Amino acid sequence: MVLTLIVYLLLGLNVESCSILGLEII
Repeated sequence: MVLTLIVYLLLGLNVESCSILGLEII
């Protein structure tokens, strides 16, 4: 659940950063 909030915040800040973090997490 916490991960979802972090990803949501990253999406609001920078879509590119979220994509990079998403790839690293996966």
